[in-house]
Formats: sequence, C-alpha cells, structure tokens
Amino acid sequence: MAEERREEEYGSDISIKTPFLTKLENFWYHYKWHSIVAAFIIVAILVCTLQMCAKEPIDIHIMYAGNEEISRRSGDGDIPEYNRIVSALSDFADDYNGDGNTVLTLSTYFQLTEEEIAKIEADPALEVNYTLLEQDRGALEQRMAIGEYYLCLLSPFVYEQYKATGDGVSLFMPIAAYVKDGSSVEYYNDYAVKLSSTALYKSSPAVREIFGEDTDVIVALRINSEMSAAFGGAESRELYRRAEDMLRRILGE
Repeated sequence: MAEERREEEYGSDISIKTPFLTKLENFWYHYKWHSIVAAFIIVAILVCTLQMCAKEPIDIHIMYAGNEEISRRSGDGDIPEYNRIVSALSDFADDYNGDGNTVLTLSTYFQLTEEEIAKIEADPALEVNYTLLEQDRGALEQRMAIGEYYLCLLSPFVYEQYKATGDGVSLFMPIAAYVKDGSSVEYYNDYAVKLSSTALYKSSPAVREIFGEDTDVIVALRINSEMSAAFGGAESRELYRRAEDMLRRILGE
C-alpha cells in the first residue's frame, strides 16, 4: 500500500540514485566543459600520432622554385606533372634509410620575374596568380633560411635572389667537387650547373616536357647552415649527405 501511495504522489517513474551516480552528476555539472575540451585534445593528439605513424619515412627532400606552376591535378586522366617529376627524381635517389622503399618529397615554389608578370598581364587570356606568388615567396624565404631541403632546382631569378647572405657568404656549395672528371655538364657558375646538361634531364622525357627544351633551370646544393645544423643536429647532417649523393647521381657521367 505504501508503494502505491508513493506512485500516486510522485508517479511511477522514480529514479534511484546511488552515491556514485550522485558524484558523477555533480562532477559533470561542475566540470562539463573542462571534460569536453580535455576529450577533444586527447582525440586530436591520438589522430595526429596515428597519422605520423602511418607516414612513410622520407629518404630525401628536394625543392623547386621558378616560373613553372607545377600542377598536382590530373587533366584528362593524365598523371599530374608533380607526380611525373617526383617519379623521375626517384630514379636518381636511393633507399637511404634502408626500409625497402625510396621516398622523396618535392616542395615547389612558384616565382616570377617582373618581366614575366608584365607579359602575362598583357595577355587578356592569362591571369597572374598573385595569391600563390605571395604565399610561395614567404614560404621560400623560410625554406632557404633553415630546413632539410638542400638539393635545389631553381630558376636563375630565384638563385640570384638567394645566392648569398647580406655579408656576402654564399648560400650554396661550390659544385665542382660533385662533378666527375671529364663530364660534359655545363656550369651556370661555380655554384650551380644547368639542368639541361645533367643526366636527370637527358634521361627523363617528363622533365624535358615539363621544364621545356629551352629551360634555364639550374641545379644547386644549399649549404648546411649553422642555424640548420643547430636545429637539425645529426639528422640534418645525414640529410645533407643524402643530398650530396643524389646530386652526384643527377649530374651523372
């Protein structure tokens, strides 16, 4: 009878709370947003960690900076220009870390001279990608100052901009030490050679097609600066050694 009276007074939906549930409810009331934020951070860290673990270790890093806007998109089912160049470069790389795969990264930076910009602007059918130019200019400045990208394919315009520090110290290594005796490679100056005279260019139809038969792209090796060495340590020295090895392969003969 007592139970019937309670149901009549309070209804049949009576919840029974244990001390644990009471504490849990009190905790959620006071720390709801703290818990949500903490859970979000944990999930973000977990996702990033899993992504990093899933990435293949990189054998070598290469950069290109010049007036070719290398596309990463496929047109009419073709292989993207970016993939074709990476494939060509991979033929001159090695499995430096010994994991059974040869993996390289290619960072590209779109840069134009004032004359090239004026020529594009004069053609109503063309448009200058100013957003990309400005974005890549800032990224390239950082990459040239520090980082693991030592092997460089550059337009003469970009090279002349970055060839030396304000104190006149060269940002690139003298290249003769990497050229075999009797080689027919053509020098741009003491610190760079013309891409068109290298084994890479001569052996790769994709490189010749994308950069053109009259390409002025040059190949150079960025120095392992004190700043890069300080931040990178042993890893920086190893990546530099790999860049030296691949440079010799690219020059060929």
